[in-house]
This record gives sequence, structure tokens and C-alpha cells, in this order.
Amino acid sequence: MSKSLSILLPTYNCVCTALVGELQRQCVAEGADFEIIVADDASPDKRFIAENRAIAHLDGVRYIERERNVGRSAIRNYLVSQSSKEWILFIDGDLSLNNAQLIHNYLQAEGDVVVGGISIVEDENRWGNNLRYRYEHASKEAISAENRRKTPYQHLSTNFMAHRKLIGTTPYNEEIKHYGFEDVLLGKHFKALNARINHIDNPVLFDDFEPNEVFLHKTEESLRTLLPSKQN
Repeated sequence: MSKSLSILLPTYNCVCTALVGELQRQCVAEGADFEIIVADDASPDKRFIAENRAIAHLDGVRYIERERNVGRSAIRNYLVSQSSKEWILFIDGDLSLNNAQLIHNYLQAEGDVVVGGISIVEDENRWGNNLRYRYEHASKEAISAENRRKTPYQHLSTNFMAHRKLIGTTPYNEEIKHYGFEDVLLGKHFKALNARINHIDNPVLFDDFEPNEVFLHKTEESLRTLLPSKQN
């Protein structure tokens, strides 16, 4: 199946040059009709912004520096508004890519929504005491393609492709300003549309984990997002 593809990457305080370079290389190798759009959501550490500017020199790549932080949902909706292709592939900018067939597999896949999933780096020496690393490893079986197919409208946090007709203009609920659950609501949206979800083994790599205090803060923030009535 021939697909035109918009690859959309939100970034915040991370370097995405290697990831974008590999995505662009694969798209060119496939002869794909593609665009890669990266939007930095006003990262406070300007060193990351400066380093990422190198990707703007790659053919088919656009790098946007936002002046005001708008949050996880709004930055993704903004990326959709800037895109033009028939299919939209979301990948978070802080991930890595050691899958040489990622673009090929997406271009060949069937379904209204195709979810590739993630793999988790194996590095106990470096990350053994990191809570996020331990959490992700404990969840590895649950996020396999086989198990994802049992709950097809979940696991949409990153690395999935959807047809523009399903995504619409504002796929993410911008009332969610903080961390957590915007992907859950997107899954409910796809379910209401009776979208055909295809879960495949086509991962990006999760290989860099936030410090324990940041992980705990995100966990608390996601609970507040889930139960806003309990906030003070």
C-alpha cells in the first residue's frame, strides 16, 4: 500500500538528532512521500534547542521552536495542524531507534490505526536502581504485540500511525494540561469511531529514564489528572 506520511515528534528538554536522522534515512531509502516535523515545546534548557537545530538541514525535515510551553496534548495538536500527509505517525522525541525496518513496516501495514510499540533497553548496570526502568521492565510482557491486541484501544502513548480522517484536527484533549491520560482519551475516540486497530511488533527503543524524583512527580501528577476533583 502506498502511503504519504507525516512523522510528528514533540520534544522537550531532549536531543532528537539521531532519532530524526534515522527516520529521515529510512524514509528516503523507502522512496516515501514524507515529511518530518519536530516541535520543541519551549524547552527551558536552550542547549537542547540549539543542538536539535541540526535536523533542519535534512531534506524533508522541519524544526519548529515554540516560544510558549503548551503541554503534551496541545503540542501534538499543533503538530497535526502543521502536517499535510494522509497518514500521521507520532513518535516522542526522547526515544531512540534501533529498528532498521520501522518505516518499511509502517508503509506495509494495514489498518486505520497501526501501533508499533516500544522495546526497553537492557542495562542493569546503568539503570538497575532507576524506578522508571524497573517499572518499564515489569510491564514488558503487557506491551508485547500479542498482549496489546487483547486491549486494542490502549497503548497509544507513542509510536503509532493513524489515518488523518481519524485523527481530525484536534485529536488530543487540550483540557489535559499536565502529565497523563491524553492517550487514554484518544483510544476512546478511536473506539467510538470503530477504528480498525492493528498492533504490530515494530518498536522504537526506550533507553533513557528520568531520575527517581522526576518519575515520582510524574506519577503523582498523573493521579491528579485522573481525579481532578481531588485536587486542592
